Amino acid sequence: MHVRLDRGKILRIMGPASIEVKKGIIRILGAEFREGSRIIINRYRSYAVKAEDNSQLSVILGEGGSIEEPAPGEEVIDEWEKVVDEILSRRDSRVVVVGPVESGKSSFSALLINKALAKGYNPAIIDADVGQEDIAPPGFIALSYPSKPVLWLRELSPTAIKLIGFITPTPAIHRLLSGISTLVSKAKESGKEPIVIDTDGWIQGYSALEVKAEIIRVVKATDLVVLDNLLGEKFKNMFKNSKVRVHSVKRPQVVRTRSREDRRYLRSQNYQRFFSSAHRTELDLNSATIMGSCLLSGRALNPERLKEIEQLLGTKVIYGAEHDECIILYISEPPKVPFSKVREVLGKETSIIVQGSEKWIVSAILDNNLEEVAPALLEKIDFNKNKIIILTKWDGEIRGLMIGRIKINNEWEEVGRPYKCLI
Repeated sequence: MHVRLDRGKILRIMGPASIEVKKGIIRILGAEFREGSRIIINRYRSYAVKAEDNSQLSVILGEGGSIEEPAPGEEVIDEWEKVVDEILSRRDSRVVVVGPVESGKSSFSALLINKALAKGYNPAIIDADVGQEDIAPPGFIALSYPSKPVLWLRELSPTAIKLIGFITPTPAIHRLLSGISTLVSKAKESGKEPIVIDTDGWIQGYSALEVKAEIIRVVKATDLVVLDNLLGEKFKNMFKNSKVRVHSVKRPQVVRTRSREDRRYLRSQNYQRFFSSAHRTELDLNSATIMGSCLLSGRALNPERLKEIEQLLGTKVIYGAEHDECIILYISEPPKVPFSKVREVLGKETSIIVQGSEKWIVSAILDNNLEEVAPALLEKIDFNKNKIIILTKWDGEIRGLMIGRIKINNEWEEVGRPYKCLI
């Protein structure tokens, strides 16, 4: 399909689609594409394409793709660019972007990055959306230093990561805040300006507002971009008489919406991206630091105690550990007595882990400073050899492992997201 686009005009293209610029110049999220440029639009994305000059495009649409001229007021790219220009009037901006799900937070963040690059700045982006993380696997947050324009944050590679361990921020808000603060410090130490923090879509209720406000406070944000007018009013009330400049901007009225199944599929694609070509590595349980494991951090039960519990369960107890409030047992097969009976006899809350159920828990490699350096999958714990087997692409030194609360299967789909320890 050949499309003519006069200077200043806007088209909305929903993926899947391929665009080739035959003549002229177009701009998408602040990135310029000239004659000969090719752009691929994923089926989960949509963009406003604006002509900087009289342009001719060749557009190929895939199944479900579309191209249309937006009605007046539907597209907000011009308003967005004015806000971005205001933000970038100071090079050292720290910008937090908030808004509901599907409000355009990632697109606005990409626009900020692209226009910063065009000004000769060296921006940093922190993707802090643990549920729809683009730069790292789900359950992480990540820092990246873009060197060229991007249309989708998924095009970027992580410079640093922090494991949150869940695909929702609520169970680990302390870890989320600490992680964002650490990544901002890394970006600052590297001389990156501006620093953009793209957040998740949890905005319902006062608790959600408190968390976002704490992010803004912790990172010492200069600017807050709110992609929702009502939400913007709340934040303006909250931050009046502060140094935070609150920009309440409109959301695009027409976007490529994603169903729950779509979002699940996108997460599975990112698991596959980071783990499909990972190799096996062994860690020594006697020397490696292991964090995030209730089983491996408790006081080990002695052999006599294990034998007593084996007789109760009717199955082999490979390993057991005790905390003040609970006992964790790693057994060869499911017990032959009800859990209620086990708890009654042992006198404590009891967690039972069946051998092999630890396979493919999303985790992170730790260095000698206990900093996450790479994603990993816990594959197996071998208590006979005192080894823990993991899958990772990391080839550097490994001092430890931080274990999360997300488990995936061979199809890269989540099969468990408990709040308690998985192992």
